[in-house]
Amino acid sequence: MISGIFIQRPKLAIVISLLLILAGVLTIPNMPISEYPEVAPPQIQVTATYPGASSQDIADTVAAPIEAQMNGLEKLLYFKSTSSNTGVYQLDVYFEYGANSDISQVNVQNAVSRAEPLLPSEVKQYGVQVKKRSSDILSVFSFEADKLSMRELASYVKIHILDEVARVHGISDVIFWSNDYYSMRV
Repeated sequence: MISGIFIQRPKLAIVISLLLILAGVLTIPNMPISEYPEVAPPQIQVTATYPGASSQDIADTVAAPIEAQMNGLEKLLYFKSTSSNTGVYQLDVYFEYGANSDISQVNVQNAVSRAEPLLPSEVKQYGVQVKKRSSDILSVFSFEADKLSMRELASYVKIHILDEVARVHGISDVIFWSNDYYSMRV
């Protein structure tokens, strides 16, 4: 039936094929960049530093005021926090699927600002960081060099490559999985 039309009129088949190719080329700029849809909910990370404090002190003086202000945020799903004995407090706030991450970040920043008068002065001095995160791993890079030792290579990557990758638009965080790099302890 339809195949007979295209067999008898090959020029019509060529014209329709060219129109389909042209339509495909015109839609390329409108295609989404990500191959798969977002699976993880939008995430905002709050980080605070309280030098010299135990995890219990951080939980009592830093976590409690900040987490009290997080309750009732728009489209909030849940949050989880960790307090370490190294003086670092980290709060991961998760929002509903489809929530605007920019608006969510502003809401979290406002909640942190409301809690700031209740925080210790050392925490205020170091500042409380609020940033968007995605738990999706975009890419993993592995570096290898013949003439450099592992420590030299790790130091080179940390100095010259890490910050450049972190500045790329759309990258929320760069994790460096090596502790073997040159450092100076005075």
